[in-house]
Amino acid sequence: MPVSTIKMAMAPRYARMISNIFHPWAMLVPTTAMTACHVYKEPIECTKWTVLALLPAFVFPFFYTLLRARAQSNGGIHQKVSRSLVRDDPGQLLILTLLFGAPAILILLVLNSAPDLPIMFTGFTAVMLATALVNLRYRASFHISMITSMQVALLFVYGPIGLVFIPLLPIIGLSRFKLGEHTLKQILAGLTIGIVVSGVVFLILGLGQ
Repeated sequence: MPVSTIKMAMAPRYARMISNIFHPWAMLVPTTAMTACHVYKEPIECTKWTVLALLPAFVFPFFYTLLRARAQSNGGIHQKVSRSLVRDDPGQLLILTLLFGAPAILILLVLNSAPDLPIMFTGFTAVMLATALVNLRYRASFHISMITSMQVALLFVYGPIGLVFIPLLPIIGLSRFKLGEHTLKQILAGLTIGIVVSGVVFLILGLGQ
């Protein structure tokens, strides 16, 4: 299909909406909850471990980007701060990777959570790290690499029934392409990173076993 035809297949307004709704941080919530509830059958336990996993993964990167934004704007706050931060300095994704993964994994291990949760976050962190390293020279799709890794995680945990996000991948990829955020090659690069890196980590560490 010609590139021009693909670009016409989705209006910019809908492309932006899809990109925002299915942002990796948004998709991390149901992925973590589904994994926690697979391990902990009681709703209270499932909710508790979902929150314990997500809270540090969200809070530390958020406050870092907030502080960076204030420093760069003399007290003001940039819109879409995390995006502009990484866009202007790809190396910042390395710092955000550390702040995302290390506290969450450490807290889960210290609190003796079921192994699947720290293993899953280790895989996500590895994908973030791989994407960050690649993007020092290139621009692989962070959206696609992370959401792909979440799909791979659910596949390991639930088996074939866990392939719930598969239909979203081409839709999200198309939205990023339509917005001019990535080329098709960059989207495929993100897909490859997500599959290979997370698959290797989950296989070695035994996610879902």
